[in-house]
Amino acid sequence: MMSEYHLYVEGEWIETGQWGEVEDKYTGEVIGRLPLADDATIEQALRAGESVVGAMADLPTHKRATILEQIAAGIQERETEFARTIALEAGKSWKYALGEAQRAQETFTFAAAVARTLHGETVPLDASTTGAGRFGYWVRVPVGLIAAVTPFNFPLNLVAHKVAPPLRRDAPLC
Repeated sequence: MMSEYHLYVEGEWIETGQWGEVEDKYTGEVIGRLPLADDATIEQALRAGESVVGAMADLPTHKRATILEQIAAGIQERETEFARTIALEAGKSWKYALGEAQRAQETFTFAAAVARTLHGETVPLDASTTGAGRFGYWVRVPVGLIAAVTPFNFPLNLVAHKVAPPLRRDAPLC
C-alpha cells in the first residue's frame, strides 16, 4: 500500500508538483511519495511562521499546555500508523518503531506538564542596600521562528524533541 503525503503551509495542504519516493529499506518497494519543497514553498512557510511569532509568544501557558496535550493524544490515537511508517521507512523492528511512537507521545505529554508549572528563576536583590527585601525574576519566552534538521534514525521522536520544548515556553532551543 503506497501512501501519499503533502506539505502543510499556512493552514493548507499543498503540493509542489515535484515528488520524491520513499522506499521500504528491506524490499526496495516504493511505499510512499511526498512533495519536494521548492525555494518558493520554503519562503512561503518561513513568512507564515514569522507572521505568527507575536501571537505564539502571547499565547497563555494553559493554551500551550492544551495544544501539547492534543498533539500527544493525536500521536497516541495514530500510534500504530506512526510505528508502521517508521518500521517501513527507517527499517526499524516493530518493537522499536512502536517504542518511538510511544516516546514521542510522552515527549509532548511531559512538555505539557512542564508548561503548567511555574518556571523561570528568582534573583535576590538584597546584595545592594537598596534591594533589601526585594527580589527579581526572569522567565524564558519564545524569541522567534526556528528551523530544525532531524536525523533519519529517530524520525518522529527527534521531531518531538525539537517541537515540544519551544512550545512549552520555558525551554531554550538547543
